[in-house]
Amino acid sequence: MNDVKAIMRKFLELVGNLHDRGYEQLRIVPSVQDRQSAMWACNLAPKSKTLKSHGAWTLDGNDYPYFFFSRHVPYSPWETFADQTLDEAADFFIKRETELAKLTRGQDKAYVAWYKSMLELTAPLGVVSSVERHEGLRDCMYVGNVDDYHIVVPLPPGGDMVAA
Repeated sequence: MNDVKAIMRKFLELVGNLHDRGYEQLRIVPSVQDRQSAMWACNLAPKSKTLKSHGAWTLDGNDYPYFFFSRHVPYSPWETFADQTLDEAADFFIKRETELAKLTRGQDKAYVAWYKSMLELTAPLGVVSSVERHEGLRDCMYVGNVDDYHIVVPLPPGGDMVAA
């Protein structure tokens, strides 16, 4: 799998696979770095570190795994990701990110329902972003890699962190 759009989408599907395994408190914190060059980044964070007011944003995002994708730079979250099945990638992730896995084990039915809906709304290759560089946060998710730019994906349920 060399298509960056497919790899980006597979990454979102990996998070859904982890939810199915009981890591329901794993949250995505995605952002578009540059729409022109299709640079998309995605932090992963526990629910405990995402904002109550914005379920796809943290105050300290750099403390968590950060994955970067660009159509100009062939990149995967790790070297074997593109060739792994979702189950293999999930196994690898749990072994690699043991601390985050521990922090995200547990139920979060509202977020999982939102996540499944987001994946359905943006299928087959769409990705979401909570912020676009220079545009800031807004009241719904940005959607990319889709033909219909009228798709509206609401914000995910809030996390546990309160902004100071």
